[in-house]
Amino acid sequence: MSSDPKPTLYALFVGIDTYQPPVRSLRGCVNDVSRVEALLRERTQGDNALMQFEPLLLANEAATRPAIIQAFEEHLGRAGANDVALFYYSGHGSQEPAPPEFWHLEPDHLNETLVCYDSRQPDGWDLADKELSYLIAQVAKNGPHVAVILDSCHSGSGTRDAVDDTAAEVRVRLHTTDQRLRPLDSYILTLAEADLLQPNKSGLSTPWIALPQGRHILMAACGDNESAKETWIDGEQRGVFSYFLQDTLQSAGETLTYRDLFKRISALVQTKVTFQAPVLEATHADEVQRPFLGGAIVERTPYFTLRQDKERIWTMDGGAMHGVAPPVGSETTVLSLFPFDADLGTLTSLRNAVGEARVTSVGATQSEVEVTARGGGSFDSATTYKALVVGQPLAPLVVAFEGDILALDLVRQALAKAGPGGAPSLLVREGPLVEADYRLNAQGSVSMAGYKYVYRIGRKADAYPMAVETHGFDPAGAALAVARLEHIARWQKLAELGNKSTSIGADEIKVEFFQVDEGGELVPLDATNGLHFKYRPPFEKCDHPILQIKLTNQGTRTYYCMLIDLSQDYSVFVDLVPEGVVRLEPGQEIWAEVRDNKGRLQRNLGITIPTELYEKDVTQLKDIIKLIVSTDKGDATLLSMDKLPMTANRAVTRGAPRAMSTLNRLMARVQTRAIRVLPEDDEPYSDWRTADFISVVERPKLSMLEQLPQRADLPLQRMFTLEEYELIKRGFRPQDMDDKWAIEFDNGWLSFYRTWGAVMVFLLHLTVEAEGVRVDQAYAARDTDMYTGTDTDEEVRLINFMIDRLLLYRPDAVLRKADGTPITGLHLYHEVGNV
Repeated sequence: MSSDPKPTLYALFVGIDTYQPPVRSLRGCVNDVSRVEALLRERTQGDNALMQFEPLLLANEAATRPAIIQAFEEHLGRAGANDVALFYYSGHGSQEPAPPEFWHLEPDHLNETLVCYDSRQPDGWDLADKELSYLIAQVAKNGPHVAVILDSCHSGSGTRDAVDDTAAEVRVRLHTTDQRLRPLDSYILTLAEADLLQPNKSGLSTPWIALPQGRHILMAACGDNESAKETWIDGEQRGVFSYFLQDTLQSAGETLTYRDLFKRISALVQTKVTFQAPVLEATHADEVQRPFLGGAIVERTPYFTLRQDKERIWTMDGGAMHGVAPPVGSETTVLSLFPFDADLGTLTSLRNAVGEARVTSVGATQSEVEVTARGGGSFDSATTYKALVVGQPLAPLVVAFEGDILALDLVRQALAKAGPGGAPSLLVREGPLVEADYRLNAQGSVSMAGYKYVYRIGRKADAYPMAVETHGFDPAGAALAVARLEHIARWQKLAELGNKSTSIGADEIKVEFFQVDEGGELVPLDATNGLHFKYRPPFEKCDHPILQIKLTNQGTRTYYCMLIDLSQDYSVFVDLVPEGVVRLEPGQEIWAEVRDNKGRLQRNLGITIPTELYEKDVTQLKDIIKLIVSTDKGDATLLSMDKLPMTANRAVTRGAPRAMSTLNRLMARVQTRAIRVLPEDDEPYSDWRTADFISVVERPKLSMLEQLPQRADLPLQRMFTLEEYELIKRGFRPQDMDDKWAIEFDNGWLSFYRTWGAVMVFLLHLTVEAEGVRVDQAYAARDTDMYTGTDTDEEVRLINFMIDRLLLYRPDAVLRKADGTPITGLHLYHEVGNV
């Protein structure tokens, strides 16, 4: 036995909820770092531990800029060769003006920053990206494996589509730009040391990866054009990225590579919120194939053990940190019990079980259970048993109701009889906004077509992009809205579907993606950060990208594979492989194939944005490609769903097949919830696992100037502060047809549209300079068929008024005539900003 000391995982956790004014507080950051620290502590203990664990946690007022720098130097700096150094930050990200000496590194002249507890005090500063780079480089000099995890925003450009809804407990982890010009001597590195850094805006997914020498890997909550969000999950405030990182780690039995861990996290985050796609980057490509944190987390067996404690309570050695779900109403986790000396082969047949257990309460590392012996017998209180999960609770989708009281009462009545036999719905329940994942908003409004009544369904954190709308405040409309809510609930559960106790390795089924180029050649794709496709110019229907997918069984067992596509329109397509499921022998490979209009199998899979959505200015769609691998044949037809809102399936009407495996039972329950949790004694136990891949397709519009071919220059000269620029980039989305304007920001262009006909009227271009942000181009439409304005001075006054009122939230802004007198009789439809 080797006497060499175990390597050490040195971890620095920084979580900041309560900042010193004027920085806006957050609520889930300390929870994030505390939960992950506790998980790593629990999973690095025991005789099988491969590493020692040395954590340091700085929370709230302890996370000052000097304290963080000192912790890097004195704590993470202790990591040597064979050790692991982890820096985990959960809090606000921001920006600050870079001094002129750094402009060659920053084309936009802005540093990306982490906001420390004391950063915005008169004598305080953020931790700039160059400083973080320098600190990590110093740690990396000693040869440890360095990992960085950031649950924050990285750029002000991420605010355009961000939701910051305090009432709904959805917050964006981005604070406004620090407008102070920072002196060069306030940095912890010299100009010469900064020159060793790479330029930050070199096309990478996130600027934080542009670090100096030293092997390392970065996992970030979002890219530099998106936003990291926190919301209410499982009874507490959490960062969405951190929650699913913890959930995936505690659910995994085996040691995951960074790549396998990240794929699961990324898919789960993107089922919860939009405009947040996590990023995985490494200085060396092979780093992503390394075990997470060097394999510090001890592998778990695919079963738990169960025994009676001193208080004569039956407990098992699995709790919340191992992914055991708490009871949900009458549903709970169900386990089949076996003798302790049963091997894995015995566990695969439920006929060999000696009884069952139902979880009654879940602790951090242990759970209490009620046991029932088979055949009316009893259990030996001095004996330990193996426990295999055979049933999991499926919590209903929680939806917050908002809007017209009478219209919502109709929905409540429909929900109360939407379940089997006219019972309440098993898939959906109403709940408070802080607990909900979705909103149902009932609203009526006046439009050109008259008064309209709409039930609008959307994810809480999305501000209703791609919302499902149902017209009609009557029993039929309410029933259809409930049917669509149940449809969404089934889709959501399928998107989240995963097995927390599996012996199937993550790499046993290899999935390869290829794009077909214009010459018909296959180009391999790296799916680590998702699959990204773009239409070829001129972006017409026939210019869509083409994908091919290959599956290979790299294991030693025969598996059954289902490959399904979950689209953003809440449809589920299950026929990516023939008949929905394919048998793969060891070493065998198959290609995904779909039938064309003539019934012929084709490998080419078109990745498209439907014209009807494209014409509504939907230029990006995101799908989840889900692989389900099982030891028994599954029934993919249980998962098929049509798209919304054109169709809505109430439920699967056919009965469940007589011969079901534990996987088929779970898939059927995802759809109907009418099938019982408990398995039959003669059902085969299916070991199964899932893998998720995000596919994003873009169908760009024409360039901004191409969209305004007939235009006139406007004499608009204006400067904005960086703080005002952050507000401008959010744009303005109309709430109804009575809002006459919509304003969008995209890549420096600010466009003004009339809501009737979506006609672009004005177009500005903004450039970031050392003194602030300047309007350097301004145009007005001159197509008289669409717009008849010709007075450039009047147009400039109108643009400035809309910027002040709609984007900068200045209620005292006044629209004036050329002589300075206010324009009277101006109709302000909404109180805040809408004109």
